[in-house]
Amino acid sequence: MRPNNALQRTAAGRHVSCLRASHAAFQVSLSSGVRPLQMPYRVSFEMWGEGFRPSRVPFRFTKQHDSGAIGTVGRYRGEPLPYGSASYVVPASVPNADRIKHLVQIIEPLLAGIRDAGATDWHISIGRYYSSQCNEAYSLEELHLIARLRCGFTYSAYSVTEEDEAEWKRKLESREPVA
Repeated sequence: MRPNNALQRTAAGRHVSCLRASHAAFQVSLSSGVRPLQMPYRVSFEMWGEGFRPSRVPFRFTKQHDSGAIGTVGRYRGEPLPYGSASYVVPASVPNADRIKHLVQIIEPLLAGIRDAGATDWHISIGRYYSSQCNEAYSLEELHLIARLRCGFTYSAYSVTEEDEAEWKRKLESREPVA
């Protein structure tokens, strides 16, 4: 393995390319439950649709707006939004190794209601913020859990300074809005 920006295939068959150093202490493996506590980690379920009204789903999402709500930012600022959207962010109190399982346990029972409320698209979003190295491997069990939600997932790894990493960790743990 080359230590700088090496592309590797994980046991789950997924490519991961976010190596910046070769220090093994920072390697992450969900299957073994090993996660460095200092590395901020965000897992969420994102859903949307033109007629989606998340307010009709009997669940309190982390963030939501119904189709037709007045936009507050972006190209629809001050205009009715032509789509509804919602997201659920796994709380920082859930251990990193349990976040996929937690997400599926929360969202799977809601899927019929999410569809009935008009959602047409959804996915899992995973964000990692690291200053040294970032490897990720998903167990076969976790991939099966994700498949139960009948969706894909996006994975983003962000290289940040150690100070920024500490700030992201603080924000994610306090549930402050993050980009």
